This record gives sequence, C-alpha cells and structure tokens, in this order.
Amino acid sequence: MARYTYPFQLRNGQFIETSIQGYTGKYKVSNLSSSTLAIPSHADFNYDDRRIATSLIIYPQPMGLQVKYNWGTGPEYNPRRSISIRKDSTEDTLC
Repeated sequence: MARYTYPFQLRNGQFIETSIQGYTGKYKVSNLSSSTLAIPSHADFNYDDRRIATSLIIYPQPMGLQVKYNWGTGPEYNPRRSISIRKDSTEDTLC
C-alpha cells in the first residue's frame, strides 16, 4: 500500500486533507457456504485485489466531512451466492 497525503489550513483556521492511495495484493475468500461458487479460473478462491483511491477530509469545526472513492479490480459480494470480479465497468460472474 502507498499513500500520499497533503494537509493544509485555510485562512479561517479550517484544516483540510487531500490524499491519493493505491494497493495491490491477493484476497482469499474464506468461510464459504456450500452453495457459493467460484469463477472457474479462481477455483482456489484467491483473487487479485488492485485499487486506487482518493479522499478528502474536512476536519470538524464543529462539523466535518469525509469523502472517499476507489477504482479497481477485486472480488465483491453478489447476492446470487456467487463471487464476482469487478473490472472498472465490466463484471465477470459465475452463477
């Protein structure tokens, strides 16, 4: 994981922090029910997980705000009891 953060203070004393981060690794899905299926190319339930994210934090004075958004590829829950891999705007699923 790598992260770059830049905090700064506005003239009115409000602190704001912007950042960009990214990580890559493997995710092992565990604790599966008997009806959960893997994508055939991932029969061992090991999935690549690669993401880039940005965030903005406005620290409380007395109210604050935190916003995060990420893009990438990785496993995600699918209510049809299968595992999906989301790749930007496409999705591979085994039903």
